[in-house]
Amino acid sequence: VAERRKKTEEKQNQIVNFVVKNFVEPRTNRNIPRERILNALEQIKGLKIDPFRSTETQALELVKKVRDVLPLTKNEMEAVVEIPLALAA
Repeated sequence: VAERRKKTEEKQNQIVNFVVKNFVEPRTNRNIPRERILNALEQIKGLKIDPFRSTETQALELVKKVRDVLPLTKNEMEAVVEIPLALAA
């Protein structure tokens, strides 16, 4: 039981790290602190973290549930790459 609890806590930390790295607060476009994400996860009823499922899959599912409590948007970057014709050929 203690080993499963430890694995679940490790998976929860991985999920929180994934959310911190990949999602931002929409108003400020800044990363959301770990504590705010952990508090939001505690407010979700029926939250189950499976230590054997992928971190990304679970994180994306949790983000859908957390959005009711904490506004999140995906952190996206735009870039323009210009390649000279001489190098493109």
